[in-house]
Amino acid sequence: MKLRRRAFSIVARLFLVLGLWIALDVAANAAPGPSGLAGYTVTHTALGPSLHFTDADYVLADQYSIPAAGWRPDRAGLTLAYEQLRHQGRAPKVLWTRMRFDRAALGGGPLAIYTQGNRDRLRVFLNGAEIYRNFAAPADEIVAWYEPILIPIPQERLRAGVNDLTVCIVSRYDLGAGTFDIGPNSILAGKFRWMYLWRIDIPRKVNFAMVMLAYGALLYWIFGRGKFEFLVIGASSFLWFLSSYDFIFSGSPVGELTSSVLPAYLLFLGAGGTLLFCSEFVEFGHRRWVLATIAAAGLLLAGLHAVTGSNHLADGAAHLLAMALVAVAMALTVAVWRRSRSIEHLMLALILALFIAGAIHDFGRLWYVHAWNGLGFFLQPYDGFILCIAYLASFGRSSAAAFLSLRQLNADLEGRVIRARQELAVSEEKRRELEVASAIESERERLLREIHDGIGSNLVTALRIAEQQHQPTSTIRTLRRALSDLKITIDSLEPVEGDFVALLANLRHRMEGDLREAGLKCLWRVADCRPLPWLDATNALHVLRIFQEAVGNSLTHAGADTLEIGCHEEACGGRPGLIAYVADNGRGFDPEGPAAGKGIQNMRSRARALHGQFECVAGAGAGTRVSIWLPYVRDEPAWRPSKSP
Repeated sequence: MKLRRRAFSIVARLFLVLGLWIALDVAANAAPGPSGLAGYTVTHTALGPSLHFTDADYVLADQYSIPAAGWRPDRAGLTLAYEQLRHQGRAPKVLWTRMRFDRAALGGGPLAIYTQGNRDRLRVFLNGAEIYRNFAAPADEIVAWYEPILIPIPQERLRAGVNDLTVCIVSRYDLGAGTFDIGPNSILAGKFRWMYLWRIDIPRKVNFAMVMLAYGALLYWIFGRGKFEFLVIGASSFLWFLSSYDFIFSGSPVGELTSSVLPAYLLFLGAGGTLLFCSEFVEFGHRRWVLATIAAAGLLLAGLHAVTGSNHLADGAAHLLAMALVAVAMALTVAVWRRSRSIEHLMLALILALFIAGAIHDFGRLWYVHAWNGLGFFLQPYDGFILCIAYLASFGRSSAAAFLSLRQLNADLEGRVIRARQELAVSEEKRRELEVASAIESERERLLREIHDGIGSNLVTALRIAEQQHQPTSTIRTLRRALSDLKITIDSLEPVEGDFVALLANLRHRMEGDLREAGLKCLWRVADCRPLPWLDATNALHVLRIFQEAVGNSLTHAGADTLEIGCHEEACGGRPGLIAYVADNGRGFDPEGPAAGKGIQNMRSRARALHGQFECVAGAGAGTRVSIWLPYVRDEPAWRPSKSP
């Protein structure tokens, strides 16, 4: 509690000091300068006096040489907005400003000119002679209004009395004559280095550090499958970096107008990303409302710009909307902190409060607001980096969660090791079972080879000798049936991986010669069927024996001329499965009569072993159809006979 109170006390004091400072700054800007020195104020130091111009003469012209007439007095740092310059069309605008000073008001020694805030291409003349320019060619695109400039004054160009300092400013957008100081080079060089440090050097470093943070967050989100929070961190950090582009770079790859207009909108988008991040960070459950609010504010901003045509009105609205979005994010974070009392939420709320204070400071320094001078530089280039510090809280929270998870994993490690040992014992048992199965498979393959190369070879030899010696037809047929039976047995031992259709195809291939020799026409009616997971070598032999018996009966007893073999999927009793059949157009018989013999009983017994259902339908002169239904999943038999066959 003491830590939280101290943090809130520090923030309150910072806001109080900021308010007093702004009030004093406004009063100082409203107060008149020292009397007796028209157009500038004099600051005396130990190294000599320096002049700060408060008034100047201006003329808006379409020429690049110093105008002879048309000058009018106005305050120093005059800026002409884009809407005031539309009458000049798309041509570059040229603003001339002239300041006069007395050489006697300055001390001896080398002198220099310090200037900042000029928009955009700048030429400086002293007594009619050009002494500086910030571009090489007239077509160069320069966005250097924020960069301070130090110009040494050639001593030979100075006059003993009154001197004319004339400045030519060229832009396609806002024309802004910045502030000008003249004094000893040693004094203004120190001021230049100080302002360049806070305006350019540090902002560049912190912004590039922010880019690296954004890059890391995006990589974490892409490759680490991180949360949406890290995508928001990366995207909003890049937006904050781009919104500060014209503060830290002087070149313009997209033109002066775009470089001047785009940052205000990117500022709004960056603030929207901050609000979205806070919604994710505090786990606010209405992200769609947040996105809808950001989108509505963006459409309002774009519509304001399209209707009014005044970019500065839209720029001001963008700044105010950005502050509003961050204020909503701060309010949301404070509300969550009041419930959670989390130090992370408190830190994020304090950082957002500092951001809002800096945004108020910058808004008052805008040239079209001009409420105070403040620190003399904008804080916007620092805002994104300050928010990135808040983003680090998200990484910190994730890291802390990861460490807690690691501790939990270490606590569970011993139990996992015990479970792993138990699983290893089970795995070892399964490995031994696999070794036994592999040995059985090897032995099965050996027996297949021995049957094929031994018994099969002998049967083939015996068949050939019987044919050559013109043995009785019954002997030859017996040998052929024995050879066919041996081949079917071998086929049943071959792995079919549950493919019932392939099993039937092998049977057809083996019996095709006998069918052709018997003069039977075979019709193949096989549809695609799913595999039968339980169809191993033993069960495959049962199937083949049933079909072998059915086909053999058709060949021997039916007197048919057409035989049909087929299979298709069919449910039985609500259970999925397939049905396979052999049908002929022979003379038929009574399946329950004495002619049925033992073959029907054997087929029915084999079907029962397969957990299937056997059916034989026959009639005098109507042919015979033998079918067997097999389930895809075998648990209980699909059919139980009511009586013994």
